[in-house]
Amino acid sequence: MMQKRTSFKVVWDDLKISIRFAISNIGSFLLAMIGVLIVTGLLFILVFGILMIFLVIFAGGLPGLIQFFTDISTSFEVLDFGALGLGLLVLVPLISPLFVAIGALFGMGREIVESEGTSAEGVFTWYRRKFIPLAGGGIILFLITALPPVLGFTITYVIFGLSVPPLVNSILAGLTFVWIIIATGSLSMLFPAIIDGHSAVDATMLSIRLSWKYFDRVFSVWLGILSMILLVFIPIVAFPFATFNDPSGLASSGMWVAVYAVPAVFIVALVFIPAAAIALSRVYLILTATENHTQTDKDDTPGLSFVGGF
Repeated sequence: MMQKRTSFKVVWDDLKISIRFAISNIGSFLLAMIGVLIVTGLLFILVFGILMIFLVIFAGGLPGLIQFFTDISTSFEVLDFGALGLGLLVLVPLISPLFVAIGALFGMGREIVESEGTSAEGVFTWYRRKFIPLAGGGIILFLITALPPVLGFTITYVIFGLSVPPLVNSILAGLTFVWIIIATGSLSMLFPAIIDGHSAVDATMLSIRLSWKYFDRVFSVWLGILSMILLVFIPIVAFPFATFNDPSGLASSGMWVAVYAVPAVFIVALVFIPAAAIALSRVYLILTATENHTQTDKDDTPGLSFVGGF
């Protein structure tokens, strides 16, 4: 039975099934990530080169380009928000290949949901076929997530200058954290919708509609994913504050952080991130299949079926 609403068991099944599929396909994801990182790096160099050419023309030559980056670097000290905003706009095209890489993993996630298997080559198919909408969707995600906090801090520093009261900073930090959770949760169906054939704008609207119509179903899975990743990294933060009875001081040194951090990063990259793509793709297909079934209740066409059950 399709579970469009949630409970602890439903969320646990979502995460358990997704982690199981991620582990069983870990070789494909490893090869895909290596390949995607190489392609993303090459695209980054290409985009960076094109961007530099445009900036040189815009700045009126190399001296003007040097002055442009000098203004951006000093803007952090003098709170020149115009330069900061321009720097943010420059950053967007540079990170767009990364968004495409992340989105392509959702293509692999969908293949796993529908057929319980995928291949490393599949990620390049999604990378090529969905490059423009995935880049557009990633930029929309970045702007929606980043702009409100930037605007909030901008207004605050315009009002208070450099002497922002600690209480105000704490409130801003708390509101920023809440906004990031809400924004990313609301757009957690964005990449699955793009893989499903929607444009970046349509996928954004669909993701927001699904996440709020099925708030408990979408956000419980999203928060579950974030919680798993957070639990893996908590020891890295806790180690420096731990007290060890070790006269040599080795136990309390940064060595143990490094020893733990390496496998932790690999676990997150090769298990939890693929599991996130699988889980969110699975939830998207469940919710859209449920809505399509409701709209065509009298249609004799068989509905979609997915591995792992519902």
